[in-house]
Amino acid sequence: MTMMTKILRYIKISITLLLLASSGNLAYSKNPTDSTLLQGNFDLLTQWNSRHPRLYTDLIEANMMTEAYRKNPHPFKQALPDQQQITGTIASLNNGSSAQNSAMVLARIAAAYRLTEDKKYLNRLIEWIPVLEDYNPPEIDNLGSNVGLTAGHILLSFAITYDILAGYADERVTRAVRSALIRQGQQTFHDMSQLRNIPYEQNHLIIPVAGLGVAALALIDEGEEYKHWGIFADNVMSRSLASIANDGWFFEGISYWDYTMQFVSAYAAAMQRLIGKNLFLTPPFQKLPEYVSHMTLPKRNFVFDFADWGPRVEPDGIHFQPGYDKPWHSTYSTIRPFFLYLTWREGGHHPLLARYLSQLMQGDRYSRMLSNIDCVFWMMLGLGNQLQTLDTTGDNRFPPYHYFDDMEVVHWRSNWHDPDATAIAFKSGPPAGHSFLSHLERHPDSKPSLGHAHPDAGSFILYSRGAFLANDTGYTGKKETADHNSLLIDGFGQSQGGTAWSTFNDRPYADYDAIRLNHVILNPKVAAAQARFDAAYPPAMKMRKVQRDWILVDGRFMVIADELISEVPRRYSWRIHMDHQPVARKDHGYTMVNGQAKLSIFPLVGAASAQVNPTVVETELFNHKRSRPQQRGYHLEVSSESAAAHRFLTALIVGSSQVSESALSATLEEDGSVTLTDEDGSCRISRPSSNGFDGSIACQTMPHQ
Repeated sequence: MTMMTKILRYIKISITLLLLASSGNLAYSKNPTDSTLLQGNFDLLTQWNSRHPRLYTDLIEANMMTEAYRKNPHPFKQALPDQQQITGTIASLNNGSSAQNSAMVLARIAAAYRLTEDKKYLNRLIEWIPVLEDYNPPEIDNLGSNVGLTAGHILLSFAITYDILAGYADERVTRAVRSALIRQGQQTFHDMSQLRNIPYEQNHLIIPVAGLGVAALALIDEGEEYKHWGIFADNVMSRSLASIANDGWFFEGISYWDYTMQFVSAYAAAMQRLIGKNLFLTPPFQKLPEYVSHMTLPKRNFVFDFADWGPRVEPDGIHFQPGYDKPWHSTYSTIRPFFLYLTWREGGHHPLLARYLSQLMQGDRYSRMLSNIDCVFWMMLGLGNQLQTLDTTGDNRFPPYHYFDDMEVVHWRSNWHDPDATAIAFKSGPPAGHSFLSHLERHPDSKPSLGHAHPDAGSFILYSRGAFLANDTGYTGKKETADHNSLLIDGFGQSQGGTAWSTFNDRPYADYDAIRLNHVILNPKVAAAQARFDAAYPPAMKMRKVQRDWILVDGRFMVIADELISEVPRRYSWRIHMDHQPVARKDHGYTMVNGQAKLSIFPLVGAASAQVNPTVVETELFNHKRSRPQQRGYHLEVSSESAAAHRFLTALIVGSSQVSESALSATLEEDGSVTLTDEDGSCRISRPSSNGFDGSIACQTMPHQ
């Protein structure tokens, strides 16, 4: 960046701030459509005025941590900076997205110095001064770029660093951090406050605005300017939190939930502590314990991989992010523990969340998964000791099944404690939930950005005995229904499939609100629901009805009944994806073995043809003129003849890979019911009525005589 460019940008931001100071509101030409985003109150609770640290801990608590470290440093050691971070070359903060990690390293070193009082950390902080002084925040000219995400990381990490060091460290360090924090805050406030069409639900907005809010809380008693940052952040975040995860289930998938919620939770905890505003009583926190507990699979390194989960391609057109060097579905998924602890601490000590956090401490897995920001909170709050003493009594009040009724997702598992338990999720709802429609109606400046959601209504993911049996396909470039366990019509899927980010831009969101689950049944023995999702398909397909009735009994026996009606003849296809290639059985069924688990599939009605093929997904995200296909497992596709109306009836048996093929069978009875048999007995499931499967009478398991 040239010196003239820096000067012009400084003048531009300075004029904005002068106008702000003189008017009490932003009065320049490019206001947000809704000027109320710039209005309100943002007042620090008096007990925190002119005090540091204050964001997440205070002076007394910080001294207690130092004393605890002196008595027993072992619980803190895994969080201290590594050798590279205290002796290696300090990367410039002007190097794009790599600055995200670098900024968090600075906060980690600051926390280590405050905890240990070791001068080597202070000396390292002093070495950071030239890098801080050289930092020039880039302008956010495209909200979809990484610039805003980097701004959020820098704002949060610099705010924490300043809060830790103010009045404690060498003044040269504090001054350099404060100056860089202000420059980034001014730039982010300027850029964000000029938005006219705002994607409130998008992580690219939430992350920088949450960072701006924390920065405002670190500086609020040092100038009127920072109060305006806080007012704007407060208003935007209130709308953002109301637009995402109304029932706890995050539409972008758990990878982006983890990435986004670290900022949301850090912001909410600081707001509750310093302003007295409790955001933990609002979405997306109210059902957060249920979400993380149900989305994490019985083998705790793995999750239900809906939406854009996992590694993706790099922008260079050649490389993939780390993780694809392993077989598909062997890449670990980890959740940042610090924000779960903040949510537990500030949000009411939820026993289900306490149980989840306590299980993270088992073995040494926790220490291997700590990120830089985890380490900062580990040192500030003494998480090593805190997580060992969480009270998990009362978690038995929460059964191992749940219906997320806004996003329309059913989760069920056989129990909470067995790593070999069976777990399933069945999904059929609008891409960002039903409440998102009312959010759009309340805020006309909202511009939906649902690029990480997938066209996967009617799909399910099945896991048992430590392995995926019916799985998703992860982070893809082109979002396709064909990559999910759902239904195709003439080979095509739902919405505007085949695009990287624009799947749900083709129609008003209200059209998708008709996608839903009905007649949900959940109990310790049975999970059942009826999915109605003809609204998911483009109107040109003229689908009058797409309905899937689904039932799982005892975690062993599953039946899926699909009914499709179009105004014109269509060819319908039923797909299921698996990690390994399914093998044809002698009775026209199929078997897929994955580790210790086996899935047997019996197409009973509607199968004119069936094929097994590799699942090849398009991974390219950045350039529509190039292609980067990649195989991710296999799929079985069962297809119909051309007809206006059609039914599929499919039975599935979940079991051990050691069970012989001859012990497993599924039979269609004369009355339309299905009898399924495994090595332990049989189950007879009645045909669904207009109200779906009757879970109270559908099954009676009968041991072999």
